[in-house]
Amino acid sequence: KPVIAKHPLFGSGFGTPVTFLTEDPRAISNGERIRRTYLLEWGLMGLWMKLGLLGIVTFYGWLGLLMVKTARMIRREVHGPLNPIAGAFLAATIGIIGVDFLTHYLNESVFLIWLVTMAAFIEAIRGDANSSPFGANE
Repeated sequence: KPVIAKHPLFGSGFGTPVTFLTEDPRAISNGERIRRTYLLEWGLMGLWMKLGLLGIVTFYGWLGLLMVKTARMIRREVHGPLNPIAGAFLAATIGIIGVDFLTHYLNESVFLIWLVTMAAFIEAIRGDANSSPFGANE
């Protein structure tokens, strides 16, 4: 049974190995038809395997909320000199989502570190010590 099909809602967790039959000519030339890995070729499938559908909805929901908060802050021009930096964070995050969604070149840990950095930056320049990156006090 495929790994994702075992736990489609909650995922199998980080560090779950995947074993599959490969068609990669490099592996076949070395006599390796069966491969075992921790990463899937498509970033979204890797997240689904690790976090499940509920985890993906939560993760991308939090990401969407963070991007909306950043866009609102830029539009209000509350922090004029820092708005170009916030805009760069927003544009880079959109690019990272595209890369991570379609390829395996970004590991989720790199993506998570980027998001935590962006969340910390946005919360710091908002200057609201009591706010939450999850939007509870918005």
